[in-house]
Amino acid sequence: MDRFLALRIFNAVVEEESLIGASRKLALSPSAVSKNLAALEEELGARLLNRTTRRISLTEAGEAYFERTARLLADLDEADGMVSRMEGAPRGLLRVSAPISFGQRHLAPALPDFRAQHPEVVVQMMLEDRVVDLVGERFDLGIRIANLRDSSLVARKLASNHRKIYAAPSYIARRGLPVTPSDIEQHALVTMPPGSPLLDLTLTRGEEVRALHLLGDIQLNSVEGVLAACLAGGGLAVLPSYMVCDHLLAGRLVPVLPDYTVPDTVIQAVFPSSRHLSIKVRAFIDFMVARFSPMPPWECVDRAPATAPKAELVTVD
Repeated sequence: MDRFLALRIFNAVVEEESLIGASRKLALSPSAVSKNLAALEEELGARLLNRTTRRISLTEAGEAYFERTARLLADLDEADGMVSRMEGAPRGLLRVSAPISFGQRHLAPALPDFRAQHPEVVVQMMLEDRVVDLVGERFDLGIRIANLRDSSLVARKLASNHRKIYAAPSYIARRGLPVTPSDIEQHALVTMPPGSPLLDLTLTRGEEVRALHLLGDIQLNSVEGVLAACLAGGGLAVLPSYMVCDHLLAGRLVPVLPDYTVPDTVIQAVFPSSRHLSIKVRAFIDFMVARFSPMPPWECVDRAPATAPKAELVTVD
């Protein structure tokens, strides 16, 4: 019996809660998984797992054994990773989770350059607007646009996410330009649906602080949809800077209440704190940090500023 293989099989069965799940995770046949487990229990002289047709659970001895062997295997993986970081080049499959809009606009176009630097890494990036379980869904890392609240994750900042209120010139010509935060209540809004944390907005100018809850007349569950409806004149929208620069320069969007600031969120790479930072993950994060620093390419700073059209006085019913 290969003792380390048997330990990895035992730990995989516990983590996956099934023999089939462990066989898939380790790319072994179910019979090989069963054979190694039986051999391990026979050598130890103790039953580690209770097996039924519906589930697998740990015995008292199994719980104690799993606690110690999980640490042992984690230390072994860390030692292997340390050697790889010192001696090896990034290689293998890198699974990344990222939000759709930011992924399409700024991550996907960067992947050819990353692969040119690290040709032995195969990048599998899944774009979806939900918070994925990085461990359960076997991602190496995720890109998230939010302040980190999950203490089980480690984060590295890639860039700040600036947000402001914008509108299309066609909407401003029709409804007028808001000049105070109170004016916003009289305007059509394009927002995310109820339940989104993006509906609560704090506007600050000097000592003035205004808290607003924005729920739109048009509600879409993607930021790309919010942008499209805003561009079509659907109303005011809060949009991130990584989406709007080209539209501002082309005059398709104008800023609303530009003297007010909105608190930034953070664009960051996150990965489970329980995992060592593999060389391929470190290489990807370092590449993205360098690409987006010191000034992200999507910012309009030092470019010709967009100017709002002269607002006409419009009576709002």
